[in-house]
Amino acid sequence: MYDNIYNLLAGGISGVASRTAVAPIERVIILKQTSIEQYQGNNTIQAIVKMHNKEGVRSLFKGNYVNCLRIFPFQAIEFFMFDKYKKIYNQYMQSYVKLNRVALDLITGALAGVTASACVYPLDLAKTHLAVNISKTPNAQSPGCLEIWKQILVHEGFRGLFKGLSATMIGMAPYASLKLTFFNNLQYYVSNKLNKDQKQMSLYWNLALGGLSGCLAVTITYPTDLIRRNLQIAKMNSKEKPTYISIIKNIYNKSGLIGLYRGLPATYYKILPSTAIVFAINDFLKQIRKNFNRGQQLLY
Repeated sequence: MYDNIYNLLAGGISGVASRTAVAPIERVIILKQTSIEQYQGNNTIQAIVKMHNKEGVRSLFKGNYVNCLRIFPFQAIEFFMFDKYKKIYNQYMQSYVKLNRVALDLITGALAGVTASACVYPLDLAKTHLAVNISKTPNAQSPGCLEIWKQILVHEGFRGLFKGLSATMIGMAPYASLKLTFFNNLQYYVSNKLNKDQKQMSLYWNLALGGLSGCLAVTITYPTDLIRRNLQIAKMNSKEKPTYISIIKNIYNKSGLIGLYRGLPATYYKILPSTAIVFAINDFLKQIRKNFNRGQQLLY
């Protein structure tokens, strides 16, 4: 039981650390994805500088507290359920369905990502609304998470809190699947090449492999995230409800096929450090726990 609680906390802590480190970049990505005019045509550094000059230093982390409230349970659940689903397979399904290492990682990674996303989705929605809220004066007070939920409930009802969830599932399932599979198998491959225990990989290797895994996964699945963000901020009082097809058509008509990858370069700036940090810290904290347990066993 204590190991389960510790693993949940390790996942949550690693998530909060990684997202806080890249919060300004994440806001730039959302502003670009959702076509906020003031920030189109600016590179990531220019957008961060403009954000700072226009809205003040607090704007660099606008929505980050909600993101931390979201990412702590999300990352905890994602890592925990990834391991849990694999244990369930090994205990109950292995004799009926034979899966190789990669196939098992792909399936359990997708299930873990979908489970975590569904649990914290209203927070993800609030984070997007906070990020696209442009203040008229520096350091102006932004609406809170509860206020955003209240507005959504008034205009769209309870279902509005889950607007874009299906698009999130479509995007999150392959992203989480690929991200976790790439990391697990890259770690396995490198550990064999270095003749090291996979569970004893150094912090530097985990940083490198985590960053590479995130970049590979996001490159493949990026358009789904772009569509999800646009679904989330569609006007609450709009008479015509947006669909996946209408959003894709709108993006294509404005920017062509390349429009489906709008904000991808900035996403690399975020994904590389964030996934590197989250995998490295999670593995580091788990290793501390294993060493502690090993020390207790030696004492007794």
